[in-house]
Amino acid sequence: MANEQRLSNRDKVDLKCVLLGDSGVGKTCILLRFLDNYYGDTRSTIGASYFKKTISVEDRTYQLGLWDTAGQGEDYLIERYDSLSSFYCRGAGAAVVTFDLTDRKSYESVNRWSDKLHSSNPEEHCFIVLVGTKMDLTATDRKVTSAEASQLARQIGAIAYVECSAKLGENIDQLFATVVNKYDDIVRKYPKNKTKEDAVNVNESSPAKERGCCG
Repeated sequence: MANEQRLSNRDKVDLKCVLLGDSGVGKTCILLRFLDNYYGDTRSTIGASYFKKTISVEDRTYQLGLWDTAGQGEDYLIERYDSLSSFYCRGAGAAVVTFDLTDRKSYESVNRWSDKLHSSNPEEHCFIVLVGTKMDLTATDRKVTSAEASQLARQIGAIAYVECSAKLGENIDQLFATVVNKYDDIVRKYPKNKTKEDAVNVNESSPAKERGCCG
């Protein structure tokens, strides 16, 4: 429409993306592989770490703000970590919900992380990409099948399910390309002056830490 405010090719669009999942599933390793093509042992995140990366899609530039949140740690820290994760979920446009393909318990936590995301953004549109990590270990130690993970992705309303390996660098770029391309579709379909209600309906149309968490 003629009176709609359009984004020019000089505009930089901010996208807040939060990574959620249990401690040790490899969230930090995914980010370090994506940002710096680095893989190595890391220490579990306490609170949250923030990273930025600029990505261009056709005539638009996106400033991807990536929040690496703490997972579930020792029992006495669970409540603290949960409240911090809820805080960092607020205002997110996208969420990467992760689980370890070799750890059934982390898979069973996915619904809890999805619920946390939606309760933290009761009036905001935020889409989910479900991610199974440590794909390189699945030949001998897979605990979750691709079929059941895909079914769970549909149940929580995720736009996609991706299996990846930070160790091998497999499907890491594909994961974040999926996030940015989906958000680009939303921005083009719902320009800046569209209402929040319109944006919500888009989804209907479609540091102390343990070692060795990477995968």
